[in-house]
Amino acid sequence: LTSLPQIIPSHPSALFGMSLNFQARPADRIYFSGAAQWGAISMSSSSYLGGFFNFFTVTSNCTLANADGQRIYGGSGLMPQIQGLNQGLLVSDQKKAYFLGSSGNALIQNAGSLSIGMNMDGTVLGCGYLQIHSVRVERCLDSTGASQACPVI
Repeated sequence: LTSLPQIIPSHPSALFGMSLNFQARPADRIYFSGAAQWGAISMSSSSYLGGFFNFFTVTSNCTLANADGQRIYGGSGLMPQIQGLNQGLLVSDQKKAYFLGSSGNALIQNAGSLSIGMNMDGTVLGCGYLQIHSVRVERCLDSTGASQACPVI
C-alpha cells in the first residue's frame, strides 16, 4: 500500500479502505485480532529572498497511536473521536463504520462488502503499519436461510 487504509465514518463507502473480499449480511458479527501503529506525514513549504530559495519540509510521526486509538507518542490516553467513533481500526459494510480496535468485534447492520481501515486525523498520507492476525465472521441462519442474531452462549 502507498498509505494506510482509511475509513471515514461519514463516508464508509469511500475507496480508501482495504477490502476483505467478503459480502456481509445484517446480523453478521465480525471478530478481529491484529495490531496497528499509525501517524501522519505532513508537508510544508517556505521560500526566502522573494522565492529565490524554496524549501520543502516533510515531517512524519508514524508512532502517534495504536489500533485502539491509544496514544503512543506525545502523551497518554485516547486520541479524540472523529465523527463519533474512536480513532483506530474500523470495519465498514459500505453503509456504516464500526470500531474494532486491535481485538474487537462488531455487529454488522447492513448487507455489503466488508473493508477495514484506520479512522485517523489527517489525509490518506498516513504512515505506520497494520497487521491482521485473524478475521472471523459469525453468521447464524434460521430454518428458512435468513440471517438472524446468533444466540449468546
